[in-house]
Amino acid sequence: MGTRWEKEQGKQAMDTEPGREHKNQESRVRNHRSQRLDQSQELRSERITFTAQLPGVEERNRAKITNEQCNRKEEHGDTIQSKMVDSIIKLGDQLHAKIIDFRGAGGDIPLQVTGRVGETVTLTPRLSLTHPIKEVTWVFYVNGKQIVLATFREQKFIIRVNNNFLNRLEGSNSGTSLQIRELRMEDSGVFTAQIHVNGEMSDISYNLTVYEPVPSPEIKMEKVWITSDWCNFTLHCSAPTKSSALSYSWMYRHKERYQPYTNGTTIHVSLQPESWDEEYLCFIHNPADQKNGSITARQFCNDTSLTEGTADKSCRIKLYIYLPILTALSLSLAALIIVTRTKSV
Repeated sequence: MGTRWEKEQGKQAMDTEPGREHKNQESRVRNHRSQRLDQSQELRSERITFTAQLPGVEERNRAKITNEQCNRKEEHGDTIQSKMVDSIIKLGDQLHAKIIDFRGAGGDIPLQVTGRVGETVTLTPRLSLTHPIKEVTWVFYVNGKQIVLATFREQKFIIRVNNNFLNRLEGSNSGTSLQIRELRMEDSGVFTAQIHVNGEMSDISYNLTVYEPVPSPEIKMEKVWITSDWCNFTLHCSAPTKSSALSYSWMYRHKERYQPYTNGTTIHVSLQPESWDEEYLCFIHNPADQKNGSITARQFCNDTSLTEGTADKSCRIKLYIYLPILTALSLSLAALIIVTRTKSV
């Protein structure tokens, strides 16, 4: 029989060895989980890969992990990883199968294009092609109607007979560009290129708006009032047209520098003599054209007839005021003299 101390030491030894084994097993589980997490993070950090390295069966056997929950997580991780690889492979196939890139080409939203009556406009998309174009059909949409204008097929650009665009259309760049000459107001509408490449079709649309050329503006001085210190005037800008698409703006030049003044057809200006050399410009514009005209303040601020006219007008105003007063004073003085003489008699 051993001593009491030996019995207690033996009991502690029996309790310690299983505990140490249990702790070692938990440590191996944590290490394995950490390895799986690192592998999962490495897989997510890669955008495209087709050779994902998966842990082998022998490695898992050497780990001697008996925890069923951990095993289920491993199997689930393998399944997710396998699905990710399959998805990446499919994505790569789709990227290689990409045929045509319509960068900035218009897509579903028509590109806005402007033109002037009598001039030429060319509708040209920006395309990046990896396959030859099989066919292109140009269609014109206006007032709810669809009109086929031209077709490119077998390296030939065939223009359909249409009285509205007769002898005014021309194609280029394998039919993807359409030139319209001698523009008319009724040419405004949506033009769509239906492009066929390797069995796929994509539409590119243009919303063309045709405007009349802007006429030269007419600037008139409507009112002027000149004093010795100031020249006050009103300028009105107009165009000989009834178009509602016109906009008006003004600029002025002072000491070789042009600066914006205001918008609208009419401006009111007050200048001192040292600024009479200022030039005022009226701009008339629409989205497709612009014209301008100018006038210098000295052209009328130096007009002595206008100054004299203003002085004469001022004198007439003074006479209208003072003449009744002088008349009343004269009558009062005459009445006073008569009354004084009557008393003397």
